[in-house]
Amino acid sequence: MSRTEGDVHLSITPFSFVAMVVDLLTPLCAANTIHILSEEERRDPARIVDYLSRHDVTTMFASPQLLRQLPQLPSCLRVVDVGGERMGNVVPNDVAIRNAYGMSEIAGTVFARVVERAYEDAPLGEPLPGITAYLLDEDGKPVSAGEEGELYLAGPMARGYLNLPELTAQTFLKNPFASKDGHPRLLRTGDVFVHDAEHGYTYVNRCDWMVKINGQRVELGEVETRLASHPHISAAACCAFTDKDGQTYVAAYYSAKDDGGKQTDDAQLRDFLAQVLPRYMIPRFIVRMDELPLNANGKIDRRALPEPDVDAWRAAYVAGRTSAKSWCARPLGRRLGSTASAWMMTSLLWAGTPSA
Repeated sequence: MSRTEGDVHLSITPFSFVAMVVDLLTPLCAANTIHILSEEERRDPARIVDYLSRHDVTTMFASPQLLRQLPQLPSCLRVVDVGGERMGNVVPNDVAIRNAYGMSEIAGTVFARVVERAYEDAPLGEPLPGITAYLLDEDGKPVSAGEEGELYLAGPMARGYLNLPELTAQTFLKNPFASKDGHPRLLRTGDVFVHDAEHGYTYVNRCDWMVKINGQRVELGEVETRLASHPHISAAACCAFTDKDGQTYVAAYYSAKDDGGKQTDDAQLRDFLAQVLPRYMIPRFIVRMDELPLNANGKIDRRALPEPDVDAWRAAYVAGRTSAKSWCARPLGRRLGSTASAWMMTSLLWAGTPSA
C-alpha cells in the first residue's frame, strides 16, 4: 500500500525503538508531513486520537497493544502500520491495518501484509524484496510446509554487535544457502514462524517462550493469544515461573475492557481457555491487573509482571471432615507448600498437583 505526497504521518514511536528508522525515513522519502508526539502525549490514548483528528493525520505506526487501547479511530486515518509484537484480534473496520515485522539487526521491515479481517494470529505475508527467509529445525534443516520452524534471514544486515563477539557469533551465522540467495551470512532471529501458501509467514512465538510442564511442551504465546481473544479482555500476557520444589508453572495476566470485564472470574476464564487448550496448558494462576506494564517501546514488559502471591491466592483452609481426608491432607499439604493448602483448592490441578 503506497504513500501519497499528501499523507500526514503521526510518529508516536520512541526514539529507542528500531521501528523509528522506518517510522521517520519512509514518510520523508514520500515527501510526507510528519508530526512527532512527546513522550507524555504518546502514553495517553485519548490524546493520541484527539491529535489524529485535529491534524487530519492519514498514517501512523502503533504497537498492537497501543492500537487496542485507542478509542474510535477518526475517519481521516487511512493506514495504520502495526508491529513490535504479535498482532491478534484487531478489527480493521474502515482503516487499513498493515501487519509488519522487522529486526534491529536489519534496521528495517522484513514482512508487511494488509490484514482484511481479525485474526487470532495475523499473517505477515512474504518477505520484502532483497530478503530471503528460511524456517529451520533444531538441526538447521528446512521444515516441511505448515510446520513450525525458527526464522533465519538472509539479506542486508549489520556486521554484528559492538563489543559482543560471542553473541555476534551465535546470531550472525555462515549461510549454507549462499549459493541460492547470494548472501554470505544468515541472521538467527530466535522467533518461531509457520508458513503456508495462502497467508505466507505467521509469527508463532519466541523460541525461549516455550516451557515444559510435567514433560509437556507449552507455548506461552498460544495461551496468551487465546486469553486475549476473550470478549471482555483488552490485553493479556503469560509468564513461566519455578516454585520452590523446582516445578515450572504458568501465570496469566490480563486487563479487562470497560464493558463488563470486571465481572469475569477465574473459573470462567479457565473454561474459556479449556475450550481449545489441553488441560496442562491452563495457567495455574490468572491475575487481573488494571493495566499491563509496558516498556519504553510500547510493548508488554513481561519482566515487570509480578510473580503470583501463592498465599494470597489460596482460599481459607477447610478442614477434612473425616479422618481419611485429614490423613490425605498432610502429604498433599507438604507438596503444595502448607498443610492448610490441601483441601482449600478448587482444583488440585490448578493448585499445582501433577496429574500423574
